[in-house]
Amino acid sequence: MLSLFVNFLHYVRQAWGRTIRRQLVWSFSLASLCIILSSGYLLYSYQRHFLFAQDMQVSIDLVKMLASSAGTKVLSEDIASLDELMEVAEETRDLKSAIVTNLGREILAGTQGHHFAKYLDNSSGSRTLPSLPITQVLQDEPSYIVVAAPILVAKQHIGWILIEMTRDTSIANLRDFVIAELGIVIVLIGITTMVANILARRLTDGLQRIVKVAADAEGGKTFLRTDVNRSDEVGLLARHIYRMLDTINQEKSELQEKEYFLSESQRIAHIGSWRYEFSGKLLWSDETYRIFCVDPRIFSPTVESLISLICLDDKQAMQTWIRACASGNKPAPLEFRINAPDGSVRTLSGYGELQYGVGNEPSHMVGMVLDITERKHAERELRVAAIAFESQEGIMITDANNVIIRVNKAFSKITGYSEVETIGQTPKILSSGRHDSAFYAAMWQSIQQFGTWQGEIWNRRRNGEAYPEQLTITRVSDADGKTTNYVGTMDDITYRKATEDQIRYMAFFDALTKLPNRRLFGDRLSQAMTTSKREGRYGALMFLDLDNFKPLNDRYGHKVGDLLLIEVANRIGACVRESDTVGRFGGDEFVVVLAELDEDQARSKAQANIVAEKIRASLSLTYNLTNRQEGVAEYVVEHQCTSSIGVVMFMGQDVGIDDLFKRADTAMYNAKASGRNLIRFYDELV
Repeated sequence: MLSLFVNFLHYVRQAWGRTIRRQLVWSFSLASLCIILSSGYLLYSYQRHFLFAQDMQVSIDLVKMLASSAGTKVLSEDIASLDELMEVAEETRDLKSAIVTNLGREILAGTQGHHFAKYLDNSSGSRTLPSLPITQVLQDEPSYIVVAAPILVAKQHIGWILIEMTRDTSIANLRDFVIAELGIVIVLIGITTMVANILARRLTDGLQRIVKVAADAEGGKTFLRTDVNRSDEVGLLARHIYRMLDTINQEKSELQEKEYFLSESQRIAHIGSWRYEFSGKLLWSDETYRIFCVDPRIFSPTVESLISLICLDDKQAMQTWIRACASGNKPAPLEFRINAPDGSVRTLSGYGELQYGVGNEPSHMVGMVLDITERKHAERELRVAAIAFESQEGIMITDANNVIIRVNKAFSKITGYSEVETIGQTPKILSSGRHDSAFYAAMWQSIQQFGTWQGEIWNRRRNGEAYPEQLTITRVSDADGKTTNYVGTMDDITYRKATEDQIRYMAFFDALTKLPNRRLFGDRLSQAMTTSKREGRYGALMFLDLDNFKPLNDRYGHKVGDLLLIEVANRIGACVRESDTVGRFGGDEFVVVLAELDEDQARSKAQANIVAEKIRASLSLTYNLTNRQEGVAEYVVEHQCTSSIGVVMFMGQDVGIDDLFKRADTAMYNAKASGRNLIRFYDELV
């Protein structure tokens, strides 16, 4: 029984709390039922009291009437009349019994038979008479009433009338009243329930619409609305909720816009973000998927799947880095490599840190990742460029306005200008003044037209020294073709130029005496022959050979012999004009060409003879040769040396160069054969 009651209470509690409408209906109905039942009970109580009071009054009126009617009959002891009186009384509705007694409590007559000989005593219970001669209710019970009235004759108490009345009629009336009242209650309960439903529907209809809007909002449909055209609290609640949803929509729109901007910013910057929950859930942004070269539709990010993408050599470092982040440390960004689906290897950089929640407890990890493949490649290129920039070649970089913005160490070494002294200046600080404006105009025309210029140029160092350099200027343009910089690479070619000059000098001059060698002398002779033909003047070719040169070499060595040859060259050079040429063919053989002598052959020959004699006389003077050698004491060698000279005259190019040399050589050998230290003309031999 107890379990049934508990289950009933549980059902009532569930039914009660299911909806507000049901609560309102139940509450209104129960309240109405209580009011109706209370009112019915009050009406029932009032009706019962009225009917019972009416029964009491009827009983009292009846007993008084019988007492009044029975007075003379009791006094005369007219029993028959008393019996008739009782018979009349029996016709009274609801009368159960009535008796007439004398003062001695002897029943004289009654509706229940004649018991004249009986006396009432206290043991009779309900029929116990009162002690005073007054009308008195002996018993008032729900189902009956007992009333006693004194029989008085001339105010003399001579007996009693006792009646017992039932309440059957009143009880029947009450039963009919209750039945009618129950019908009314049922009708009223139906009416109140219907009214309660109408009122509850009226009160909760707006709430149900708001609930539907809230349910739609929970499902993501925050823009749906329903019309709640009310000015009460429900309408106020609806307006507040709608304003709240509008605020949520606005914030959601702003959040979506921010998320879009963040996603686009990450896409443009190639920076991805991630979030790792300690439950094992790993969240990636769209750019993170792109950075790892995976499709978010088929790839589920987990720590294990992340590790599987990383190159074998970097897996352990990644695991260590994740543990460091999870422990609350802030490790340095980790650079690691992944194997992209296309087979390439990408270099990424990851950063992460631990986040704390309620109670300062670790809640999750957040971080970012970016693709640094291009940056690493650029760094390698920059390292190569830095090494190249600090190469042996000087490098100067200017902006589009030709203002120097950077130079390397080689530039400073070549020019003598430090980087601080150079930056902000223009290349004009290096100008040597050896090139005219036409030279620079041609240079810039080439740069603007072809994007580059290359050539040799003379510049000036910081100390004022002019030097040659090999210069290359390149124009740098952006994607739109606009000039952004000029890059100049330079190489100091002073040594190279000196080497070239040395090679060139060695190709045309005798290394010992600095005189033209056979090649250059032949060219000078050719020029002299051309001039002779053009001017109509004679020229002369002399061939000289030293006498007694070999004994000097044999005795004192080549060092002293070289000193002699140098002195011979100097003495010959001092005997001729600047327009004449002195050369050495090797050994102790020297040649001289005299140009532009005279138009007359005899006078030209005489002029040549004077020069030849001057040379012969100069070469025959004593030589004091000072020998200086490291580790050997300095000493002077005194030597006497003469020369044999052969001379051939020429006019124009009637005779070839080789033939002229042969003729001069022939004349020289004739001078040697004739005793040396002589001059012989070829024409005299012929």
